[in-house]
Amino acid sequence: GADLYGGRNTSFASPVRAIANGRITYSYALGWGRDGGAIIIEHTFPDGSIYYSMYGHVMPFSGDQLPPRLSCVQAGEIIAAVADVRPAPHLHFEIRVYTPDAPGAGYSREAPEDLGYRDPLQFVANQQTWLQSYHLWHALADHDLQTPPLLLNDNSFLYVDDGLTLRRATSDGRVLWRKRMEKVAISVTSFQGSSLLTFADGTMQFVDADGNFGDAWRVPDLQPTGAPIIAQSWLLFPTAEGELVAVDENRRNVLWRVQDVPGISRWRIFGSDLNWVLGLLTTSNEVLTITGSGVVLERAPLRESASFGIGPDNTLLAYTYGGLWQIDLDSEW
Repeated sequence: GADLYGGRNTSFASPVRAIANGRITYSYALGWGRDGGAIIIEHTFPDGSIYYSMYGHVMPFSGDQLPPRLSCVQAGEIIAAVADVRPAPHLHFEIRVYTPDAPGAGYSREAPEDLGYRDPLQFVANQQTWLQSYHLWHALADHDLQTPPLLLNDNSFLYVDDGLTLRRATSDGRVLWRKRMEKVAISVTSFQGSSLLTFADGTMQFVDADGNFGDAWRVPDLQPTGAPIIAQSWLLFPTAEGELVAVDENRRNVLWRVQDVPGISRWRIFGSDLNWVLGLLTTSNEVLTITGSGVVLERAPLRESASFGIGPDNTLLAYTYGGLWQIDLDSEW
């Protein structure tokens, strides 16, 4: 589950609202003893699927009773308030597919997915996205996707699920086939008119639209940890050693390495085809500007995160805590 709080005890007595229409299956003001009450709501979705939302560490919003079991609630309806619980007032929020009639322990050493729990914040974000007018369809993966899908000429796409399963889905979301791989793949990209898998040990291998594997080779001294940045005809990979490694257009050789890149939050390439610069934000909130030849022009630490965009004359725009900045090809702000 997720523990939601405002800090400095500002959450105490805040209203708790139902995330969607549903029917209460559990409601007890002492469900967690001295740590407050709990409410569970059953939600039936248009596709027939049933999920349960659980709200823990709560107290009655008005009066001395929580809404009764088997009563129906509307999306956004106040069902409780945040109670004064340990270590500070907060709401414990869960999404589950089992156990509609008991709050549970709230924590487990076992994998939550195996026990029927879902990431509650991701679940809500997904549902809100699917309700938008622009949503056509969606396909659920077994695990978080570590690499973007590869769009094919017929508008179907390939994607790697859990690092070990390669799938192809049609433009309307139907999965055509799935292939189990013997080692962990971290990306699938386009190369020479074909699809190319890159594995965590630095191996690259062709795969066709029917899932047949072709020639394979290994790039020396490359152990990528995530999907590459595609910079013109090159691939730029993050590695376990905290490096950014450039692989040439033939996908055979390492061109250069940049040290001390702890993780990549976002990036943007600006400039021209022949004279480009990579703007990169690390997970430690540091902006790096790197030329196509692997020269680091500047490292600029930020107080908080930033967003990137492309400005006039092929410059980089960085929206940061301090304002909106324009960065040129010489890394002048």
